[in-house]
Amino acid sequence: MSKSQNLSTGPTSEEGKAISCQNSTKHGLTSVKLNTSEEQSFYDAMVSSLTEELNPQGMTEVNMVSDMAMIRIRLNRFDRAENALFFIEQDQKATPNELLHTMGIKDYGLRSEISQKIESNASYLDEINPKEKAWCQKLLSELDTKRPMPGDVQEEIRSHILDECKLHNTSPEDILEFYGRFRWGLEATPQIAKYDIPETDKDVEETNKFVEQELNKLVAYNLKRYLENKFSFYKKLTEKQALLASVKEKLTIYADALVPNQKELDRLYRYKTTLERQQSAKLSQLIQLQEIKLRKNSMKAVNE
Repeated sequence: MSKSQNLSTGPTSEEGKAISCQNSTKHGLTSVKLNTSEEQSFYDAMVSSLTEELNPQGMTEVNMVSDMAMIRIRLNRFDRAENALFFIEQDQKATPNELLHTMGIKDYGLRSEISQKIESNASYLDEINPKEKAWCQKLLSELDTKRPMPGDVQEEIRSHILDECKLHNTSPEDILEFYGRFRWGLEATPQIAKYDIPETDKDVEETNKFVEQELNKLVAYNLKRYLENKFSFYKKLTEKQALLASVKEKLTIYADALVPNQKELDRLYRYKTTLERQQSAKLSQLIQLQEIKLRKNSMKAVNE
């Protein structure tokens, strides 16, 4: 059994389930009746065309023409049934969550996050701020681990943290904790803890005062860690984007490789062959019958 078949869980969409559970009635493949108004219109047109072409005489020949038209209807149904089998198999394709699990991604949150990205056709690259990433990289390259961090650099970093506190309505501690999550393996991007929005001027003043006090508590070690972790955050987003692209590629490959069950296909093709033989046989019988009638009429005319 192929990998893609192992990942199959059966039809998941409502359309797929409907086709799967009502296959024979949905397509009417072997039905001896006309199932739709479209089939009735096609049948009438086919009878009219065959009648004009073959000029049937008598009930036997007329019935043969009707049979040929009905066989043509069934052959048309075969094409729809074949397409439906492929649709059902496509509907059973592996989900992103299942595929990620087979790829060794154990974190359910990350699997769900990537699945949502695929569903919404979003990109992790949209979450990267190129300007901030370049700023982090520049400061990290300029810092000398053997010398104290200059005061103006510390204030610059605190200013960036303050901007993020205002943007997310949170504290410096929560900003640092958020970026600290990305120093190690890949995981889903967590939500930044947020405060309730201040309702009065006094609340705003107290919040700003608290944030300022927390910022002043941050020493060079904390500020450098902020730079390192923030830069790591952007790198992790790039890694997750690569994983996202890999999953999309694999899903496309699996979808393209999926084919209906071979037994179902064989059954359809055998039925199609039978119909084609019946069509040919009916036409031959009609022609032979007409030739016999023609010879009889010719002999009758000679005898007279």
